[in-house]
This record gives sequence, C-alpha cells and structure tokens, in this order.
Amino acid sequence: MCKIKIIKNIGLGIFSGLAVLMISFLTSNLLYHTKKEVKRGYEVTVLEKSSEEKTNGAKSGNLNDYNKSKKAVEPVKADIEAMIKVANLDSGAKIFKKCMTCHTAEKSGGNKIGPNLFGVVGRKKASIANFAYSDAMKKKGGNWNHADLNQFLTKPKDFVPGTKMGFAGLSKEQDRANVIAYLEKSAK
Repeated sequence: MCKIKIIKNIGLGIFSGLAVLMISFLTSNLLYHTKKEVKRGYEVTVLEKSSEEKTNGAKSGNLNDYNKSKKAVEPVKADIEAMIKVANLDSGAKIFKKCMTCHTAEKSGGNKIGPNLFGVVGRKKASIANFAYSDAMKKKGGNWNHADLNQFLTKPKDFVPGTKMGFAGLSKEQDRANVIAYLEKSAK
C-alpha cells in the first residue's frame, strides 16, 4: 500500500511540475512575445557631384558647400571578376552548405533535386545528360560564366523565369563571389 501511495505522489508531483511549466511557458509567450522584423546590414550609397558643384567645390575648396548640396545616386555594383579574385574559399564552402540540400559538387557526385555542380563554371547550361532541367533552363543557352552565375545566384527566378530552382538567392555580392570561386577551385 505504501509503495502505491509513493508512486501516486511522485506521479502527481511530476504532473504538477509539468503543468506549472506549461502554464508559465504559454503565459510568458502570450504576454511577452514580440515579432520585430529586423533589417540586417546596410546599403552603401555613392554620392556624386553635379558639374556645377564640381566647379564650385574645386574653386572654393570648401567641402561643407559640397556636403550641403550632395545627391544620392544608385549604389555602384562591384565587379564580380574582381570580387572572385579576392574571394574567400572557406567562406564559399560554408555558404555552399546551404546548396547541398539540393546539389552535390564532387566529381563523382550524383544529382539530387538539383544537378551536380562539379565543374559548373564554364560548362554549358542544362548539359548534364541524366538530369531533367526545366524547359526555361534548356532554352537559356550558353555556358555558365562568372557573370551569369552571379546573376542566377542573385535571384534564380529572375535570371531564368520558369526555372525549377526554388532557392530565393544570395543577396550579398561577396557571398556569391565566394561560392562561385569555391565551385571553380574545387573542380580543379
């Protein structure tokens, strides 16, 4: 009899403890949970002088006169070739891990949901014989060069409307350069 009472008391204690934890968890999430969308990073804009400002600024030598009248212009896009030359292969390998859900990049690696990317730089688009490319990708034509890979990795559905690739893209130019350099170097 005593053993049964002890087991019942232990069970009741565990149940009570779990109930208290659940109630505290639910109330804390309901009372204090906030969803804030945080925009990460920042955009760098390039400022350009008008021809009048260039002349006046050069004559007066007063930087404040220029700063008062400066205008923001479109950000300058970095040259992908230059970025690939200074790319970080370790970073490219880390970023490529996101791609490994759908792709392989080994010489003898097979296809997954997406085609094997070994030797993709310089390869003809939609050229792996045993992979079912979308009609849009088959019609794209040409070889995968740095510029095309950069555009594709930025937003695949914009570069090849109708592609099967569901990946949203890599927003950072240096990330794209690192991945392209990694794919190119790992194939050699």
